[in-house]
Amino acid sequence: MAANPSEEQLAIFANIRNITEIDAYSIIRRKLQFENVMESRTLAAGLISIYGKKEIASKMTGMDAKQVESAEAEVKIAIGSGKGNEFSKYLGDQGEKK
Repeated sequence: MAANPSEEQLAIFANIRNITEIDAYSIIRRKLQFENVMESRTLAAGLISIYGKKEIASKMTGMDAKQVESAEAEVKIAIGSGKGNEFSKYLGDQGEKK
């Protein structure tokens, strides 16, 4: 994938939801937005938990349930503040399940 993927490249991930029950599109968009803000594993766990399932976040990152919940909270704070909030409005925050 390109360092700055186009909307068309990211659209492929929308189809992954049908297979895995994870909103991969939103996870990738958010990851690109916040990857310079927080530690990668925390970011991954939080995004997968928000847009997918806590159990999958735990398996994919090796974090226990408490760590995943903490990561989710940290990511939600980042999404809701400053530029994250503006970006959320731009995206329409289409994938959040909770």
